[in-house]
Amino acid sequence: MKAILMMTYAALPSIDNLLPFYTHIFQGHVPSPDVLEGAKRCFRSIGVADPLGAVTARQAAALERRLKHDSGEEIRVYQTMKHTPPFVDETIRQIVADGVTRLYSLPMSPLYSRSGTAAYHLRVRIALAAIGANIPVIEINDWHLFPNLVEAISLRLRTAHQWLSSTNHSKATVLFTAHSQPGSPQANIEFIQAFSELAKAVADQASANIGCLPIEAQVLHPRHG
Repeated sequence: MKAILMMTYAALPSIDNLLPFYTHIFQGHVPSPDVLEGAKRCFRSIGVADPLGAVTARQAAALERRLKHDSGEEIRVYQTMKHTPPFVDETIRQIVADGVTRLYSLPMSPLYSRSGTAAYHLRVRIALAAIGANIPVIEINDWHLFPNLVEAISLRLRTAHQWLSSTNHSKATVLFTAHSQPGSPQANIEFIQAFSELAKAVADQASANIGCLPIEAQVLHPRHG
């Protein structure tokens, strides 16, 4: 049986799980009360349950249904998280117990990075080796230029631009940002390159659909001494 392992950052079932979540991020060090309170404020400001876990669960279910419909095969889709359960080791044990014979490891970030994509794949290899499982693994490293992804982001950009007053359409400036700065540029060349390519692809497609939308895809990173 084939299976896909979707890997993402975290899935918090409750705001009460912030303490173990941040303790895991800090590699076993308990966060200070100030840090924890700041985290609570951030999550409360969202106004809904943690969206990352909910969205990932819906994506996994939708992907499994789509694969079964298109291929006629039973292809299981599993989820694993970096900083909350289910962790990679327990998910891999379940995958092996279910009789999976070929595994596709899919980080949910389309941008390749050593601390993200590469680290996720490494955890899978370590977990399989730890239990002596010899399952072939196909590692999906980046998919930032997948046409459907570019179209989805471009559609969001066009929708946001359309919402502006018509008098401001020609004045619009679009800033492409990443989740966090990648650290030293020299150590994160792949991430910066992929992000630049994605920004340009989205800008080109959005500009083609909105003639008056002036977009220059420029990615800036902080200077490091």
